[in-house]
Amino acid sequence: LNSGTGTISRWNDSSSTGTTILGTGALGVCSDGIAALSCKANPADVFVNSSGKFYWYENGMIRALDSSGNVLTVAGQNTFYGDTLAAINARFGVIPSIAVKSNGNVVVFDRSNIRIRELDKSTGQMKLLAGNNQNATANTTSLANAQPISRDIWVTTDLINVLPSTDEVIYSRGNSIAKISSSTGKWVDIAGNGTTDYTTADG
Repeated sequence: LNSGTGTISRWNDSSSTGTTILGTGALGVCSDGIAALSCKANPADVFVNSSGKFYWYENGMIRALDSSGNVLTVAGQNTFYGDTLAAINARFGVIPSIAVKSNGNVVVFDRSNIRIRELDKSTGQMKLLAGNNQNATANTTSLANAQPISRDIWVTTDLINVLPSTDEVIYSRGNSIAKISSSTGKWVDIAGNGTTDYTTADG
C-alpha cells in the first residue's frame, strides 16, 4: 500500500521487484468498472484472502477487482455524497474543521475527501466550494471547486479582523494564505509569496 500515491503494489520475492496493480499515482476515487491501472484511488488499507485475491478499503467502501481487472465495490458506500442535494442526506469523511458564516451557512472541511463544502441555510442543500478529492496545491487561475486542494489546510470564515463583512473562506495554499473570492469563485492569495522563508521584522 502506497498511501501517498493512492497505489497498491504486489511484491515479487524471487525478482525483488514490485508491480503496481492498482492506481495511477494520483489520489482520487474512481467509479466501478474502471480498469485498475486507470483508477485514481485512495486506499487506506489492503488485505489478501487465501486465494490471493486482494481487497482494499477507501472512503467507506470495500473494493476489489472483477474478473476483467476492473474496480468493483463489494460493500459500503462512498463517504462523499450530497452536493446539490439535501444536506441531511449528505455523507462526509473525516471533518477536522467547521466554520459558520454570518448568514448561518456552515462551511465544512472534509479532510478524507479533500474538499471544502458549504451547507446553504436558505435551501438546506450542500454545495462544493473547493477540491476534487486530489491532494495538491491549488492554483489561482481555475475555479476553486474544479481543482485540488491540499490536505494540510485550515478553514475559517471568521474574517472580522481581516476581511470585514466579506464572509470569504480562507486557507493555507502551500506557503501562502488564500481566500475564495466571492465574485469569481477562484483562490486569491492574501498573504505569503509561495516560498518558505521568514522575516525578522514587520513591514
